[in-house]
Amino acid sequence: MKTGGKKTNIEPLVFRLDEARISADRFLKAAQHFIGLIKNVTEDVTGGESVVEWIITAQSGSLVFSATPESNSVNESSAIKSINALSRGLSSLEKREGRPRHFSDTSLRHVRELSSLVAGSDSVSGRITIRHGDNVRTITNSTYNNV
Repeated sequence: MKTGGKKTNIEPLVFRLDEARISADRFLKAAQHFIGLIKNVTEDVTGGESVVEWIITAQSGSLVFSATPESNSVNESSAIKSINALSRGLSSLEKREGRPRHFSDTSLRHVRELSSLVAGSDSVSGRITIRHGDNVRTITNSTYNNV
C-alpha cells in the first residue's frame, strides 16, 4: 500500500499493556497481534480494499501505542466502521463465545494471542486495554475463554 494517505480527524485506537517489565518476545507478540487484528478487521469491513492505512506511534517509556487511520479515499467511513467493528467484537468476546461480525479466523487468532498475554498459560500479571476516545475495551480471562 502506498503511504501518505489523507490524514483523518478520527481519534486513534490506543493499545496499552500494563506490565512493569516485559520481555522483548512478549512486546513483539503484543504489537504483532494488535496490528494484525486491526488490519484484518479493516480488510473484512472494506471487502479487502486498501482504503485505510494504520499509522503506529509509540508513547515514550511505556507499552502504549496508537494506531491512527489514514484513508486513501475522501470518505473516512471505512476507518470509522473498522474501529466500531473492532470495539463491538471485543465487547462481544468479553461477554460470550461466538464469532463477532467482521472477525475472521485470523482475527480471532490475534485476539486469542493477545488475551494469552494476560489470561492464558503464558500470562503474567498485567492488563491489556484498547481505547478509542472514551470507549475502553479490556482484554481479560473471559476474552481468552470465549475465543
